[in-house]
Amino acid sequence: MKQLLKPFDYFFILKPIMFFPVWVLFLSGYYVQNKTEPYLHSEGNISNGVAAFGEDRLIWLGLAVTILMGAIFVLNQVMERKSSETKSKFTFIAPGMLTPKSAFIESSILIVLTLGFSFFFFWKIGVLAFIILLLLGYLFNFSPFAWKDKLILALLAKLVTAFLLFGGGWFFNGRLSSALVIQASPYLCFFLSLLLFEAVENSPSDDSQGKNAFAEKFGFSTTLCVAVVLTVVSIASAFILKDELIFYPALFALPFFLWAAISAKNCEVERSLKYAMVFLIIAISFKWGILFKDYFFIGTVATIYFSAKIYYRLRFGVNYPTLAVETGKE
Repeated sequence: MKQLLKPFDYFFILKPIMFFPVWVLFLSGYYVQNKTEPYLHSEGNISNGVAAFGEDRLIWLGLAVTILMGAIFVLNQVMERKSSETKSKFTFIAPGMLTPKSAFIESSILIVLTLGFSFFFFWKIGVLAFIILLLLGYLFNFSPFAWKDKLILALLAKLVTAFLLFGGGWFFNGRLSSALVIQASPYLCFFLSLLLFEAVENSPSDDSQGKNAFAEKFGFSTTLCVAVVLTVVSIASAFILKDELIFYPALFALPFFLWAAISAKNCEVERSLKYAMVFLIIAISFKWGILFKDYFFIGTVATIYFSAKIYYRLRFGVNYPTLAVETGKE
């Protein structure tokens, strides 16, 4: 059975589950820009704050950005294959799986194709895609920069990438303006809180290099409290901007974040991260369904989730992805 699944390694090494936050940011930027600047659309026919045209083009460009991020995820795995962070229940670059060379070649081909497509069909998205590649692909991984090994720079690289993904959706119809930064602020605050929770969850106590060691450097409780404050700021700013797309997910996630900070348990941190992403996906799925009167996004999310669940069960013998957490984790 594992041999039959081997060709699918080339797809799942892209970390398709990580496509979900990419889609949330990209589509949120698209929705918020159309709602904020409807006067930029000469075609008219604006409904619910969103232009009723361009769905096909949006999907294709969103797919290009998604594949680019997948290629960067592959590149990260190639460069991190010897670190302690890759010693999990499953890794794709290992004997019997993919070689570093084949993974690097796959990543390079996908990067060239997606950049070429983006620049050819929509140069603004191409520029953003190139900056993301430079930031999260090159500066993050390669010497002498290797930001992945630097606590603050690694966090900054991920946060700026989140802003650029939001900007990718924004620039689909919009332009560079102060409104972009203002409207993106609640999303960036919330995603920064998620990054802090992720950093605490991934903090290895025996990591001699100190990668992502937020708990060791800043303190477990302190980091979580900062993340909770950022979530409150996200909720408040979304309320002021009347942006329900981020307001409700952040609001529903707040009790889980508070409990994680109070209990100071890794299992609650993990639970908070998973539930927060579910709330975001539900919000963007609901919005997409209202705007375009179809279930394309919901169907795509469900297909990837359940296909990944089957693949990881048969290939590695693990239950992944799952909303369940190991309650014994302290």
